[in-house]
Amino acid sequence: MRDKLTTKWHPVRITVLKKHFHKDFVEQYTAKPEDWTECRHFQVGQEFVVPKEVPWQMPEGFCGWAWADIQKLVLGIARGAQDVFVTCCTDGYRPVIFKLEKVQDGMGWMATTAAQMSRPAFGGTLRYSVPPDRGALRLRRS
Repeated sequence: MRDKLTTKWHPVRITVLKKHFHKDFVEQYTAKPEDWTECRHFQVGQEFVVPKEVPWQMPEGFCGWAWADIQKLVLGIARGAQDVFVTCCTDGYRPVIFKLEKVQDGMGWMATTAAQMSRPAFGGTLRYSVPPDRGALRLRRS
């Protein structure tokens, strides 16, 4: 009998690295340029963790359009494709740049996440929770 192939799954951390706003494109190609701003959905330094148990689920509070753009990459990293990858959403007027990274299992993903999330970029205390209807971890400032 042949052994079953098994894949080791990893949690994936998504970090917002940068937000762009192409004012020149907005002024040239939109009907009401005064209504446009940079993406308000994310803050630079904001982090989300997608647990290995449900790497296909969008983290709570994440932009649905951005998730549609990066979910296949998140799934690939969760399956061990590579350790780090930088990508962006496909909003040409105001793209957001994300770093996707595999969280190593050393001390457990919750402990690793908590230890690495207390960064000065957030300020204050970082709280995390797993909502009962979602498998993704949401990080919040308090």
